[in-house]
Amino acid sequence: RIIDTPGIKGFGVVDMEQDQIGDYFPEFFALKSQCKYHNCTHMDEPYCAVKAALDRDELAWSRYKSYVQLMQREDEHYRVDPKNNEE
Repeated sequence: RIIDTPGIKGFGVVDMEQDQIGDYFPEFFALKSQCKYHNCTHMDEPYCAVKAALDRDELAWSRYKSYVQLMQREDEHYRVDPKNNEE
């Protein structure tokens, strides 16, 4: 699908904490309760249900790659809604 959005130069993550990113991937969210650690980031932790599902080819590696790209961005790359940014 192609999205035609005149005037829009890009899409980004707005007002989302890094530890919430996995919750926006439904297939990861469905598995997170099976991870050994309740705060699993699905990156380097042992006994991660998401990584195990990837190894069994039950999840798309392309989705995981997108997730990793979002997780590896530094805080200054996250967009903040100026209405909610109180400085």
